[in-house]
Amino acid sequence: MAPARRSKSRTSTPSPLTEYRVWPFSSPFLASLALLFVVRSLSAFYNTTFDCDEVYNYWEPTHYLMYGSGFQTWEYSPEFALRSYLYIAIHSTLGTILSSIFGFQSHVAVFYAMKCALGLICAACEAFFVSAVMRKFGSAVAVYTLVYLSFSSGMFVSSTALLPSSFAMYALLIAQAAWFLERPALVIFSSAVAAILGWPFVLLFIFPIALDMLLRYRLLSVFVAGASMIALIPPMIMIDFVYYERMFLAPWNIVKYNVLEDHGGPELYGVEPPSYYFINMALNFNLAFVLAAVSVLFVFIFRKWSTSMVDIPLKRLLLYLSPMYLWFGVMTYLLPHKEERFMFVIYPTVCLAAGMTTVVLQNIAETLVCASSYPTSRKTHQYYFVRGLVISMCTIFVLLSVSRAFALHLNYGGATASYIALEKSLIQADGVLPESVGDAVDTIDVCVGKEWYRFPSSFFLAPATSSQRSRLRFLKSGFGGQLPQPYLERSNGAAIVQPHFNDRNAEEVTRYTPISECDYIIDLFEEEGDTVASQFMQTYTELFDGKGEEGRKGWEVIFEAPFLNVGKSTSSLFRALYIPFYSQTKNVYGTYAVLKKREPRS
Repeated sequence: MAPARRSKSRTSTPSPLTEYRVWPFSSPFLASLALLFVVRSLSAFYNTTFDCDEVYNYWEPTHYLMYGSGFQTWEYSPEFALRSYLYIAIHSTLGTILSSIFGFQSHVAVFYAMKCALGLICAACEAFFVSAVMRKFGSAVAVYTLVYLSFSSGMFVSSTALLPSSFAMYALLIAQAAWFLERPALVIFSSAVAAILGWPFVLLFIFPIALDMLLRYRLLSVFVAGASMIALIPPMIMIDFVYYERMFLAPWNIVKYNVLEDHGGPELYGVEPPSYYFINMALNFNLAFVLAAVSVLFVFIFRKWSTSMVDIPLKRLLLYLSPMYLWFGVMTYLLPHKEERFMFVIYPTVCLAAGMTTVVLQNIAETLVCASSYPTSRKTHQYYFVRGLVISMCTIFVLLSVSRAFALHLNYGGATASYIALEKSLIQADGVLPESVGDAVDTIDVCVGKEWYRFPSSFFLAPATSSQRSRLRFLKSGFGGQLPQPYLERSNGAAIVQPHFNDRNAEEVTRYTPISECDYIIDLFEEEGDTVASQFMQTYTELFDGKGEEGRKGWEVIFEAPFLNVGKSTSSLFRALYIPFYSQTKNVYGTYAVLKKREPRS
């Protein structure tokens, strides 16, 4: 038996839980912000950068704008011009301000300060979103949404990433919050920011929101959309003209390349089956993903059982959930090329949908208890039992999420630790930062081979001084695609068309350097039982030009860190989750190492 529909008294006489200012000084906002910022700060320091696209397409151009050096990918070549420098300029300005305020000398410190700033921005957007959820759906949905946002490993990874999809996620948090609060101008402007400054493909996610705005606020929608384009597009074109020295619209170029042109497009970088995203979402959200996946069914069938959503029309509830299903369906079944970052934009909506399902399940159980013929005292115990079950479910979610975050850091953090050790070695070699003497500038070449994609960015190379500078070089390895090349270090270096770029991911052999020119080598050595030194010889024997043992003896290991050997760690469970006292024994670890040439090259 479904419960009788509630009266509208909640609307006419709001409870204390819903009597607050939503932005920005409400107590729910501040409480959410405090929790979220703590968690996002942990993400800033302990979340490993897994996506080489984040490094080479965003951190490297940011380093170039701030310090005049970095790697350029083909997307930033004026010949193709797929990326806008406006997004980069915003973050390089942020980094410059933080560096000036705190007086950082180490670029690594600037890197982590920027990630903390990104975490604070994300936390503020999430707190506004949670406050709007509380106003629209009630305190119970808001609390569970906050739990899923705060502790999911998906949000842990996406919240502090320097990626357009993360930036779009921030803007869409604001857009959805404004949507719930009936603030159409803010909805449209935030959506425009997400699509123009962030990632143009989020127009797919925005489509149901835009359709709702257009049907309900036709003239206002057209006006604000036009004003938003006038406010955002000209600055983008002007900034790009400064760096590219040509007029164009970057969002259009990237859409044209990926959708309209017939040259392989994103499929050049690999394709995955639909199961890729199901596995990925299960790892990042565990129980919350299951709850989110079935949310539309629970809302459709059991909405009248929920005290939080019974007064909201069914059409609007389904509309609020539709962007998540639309995005997931298209990305999973229609696009062959798949990346984890493509799902970032729906992560907050997944948390909301899971929160809604959790509340519906709780309300159903409580209604059944209320309708039973048991004495009042027994009903009270059953209420507590229901709440206990829900709390237990949330506790399992938190434990699995924390376990996942620990596994990512402990299994793969060795790469970042190696580059931090490298920076310390470079600084020690040059003396005290930043003072140094001497007229000649010595270039220290740090070389990587097959592990090129785990380079965390030029922020982890020591700052240039008057006598020394360091740079990354590539060794020939098994990778057969196109690697980036350094920006030309001159005032208009970004505007010059460098040779040896292509849009087909074809290998460019000009990227490689001889091993004789390397001063440091960073690599992953995965063989069990063998020392790093012996594995080093086996790996690079062909590059030593016949010097054999003599070549090996010219190097010393200055740092080692454990790194998961995925191929030899046969248990998917222990790879995916950290289980104390068991993971270390069940997994097989290789060694991430920094090797230094014993005698500097002449």
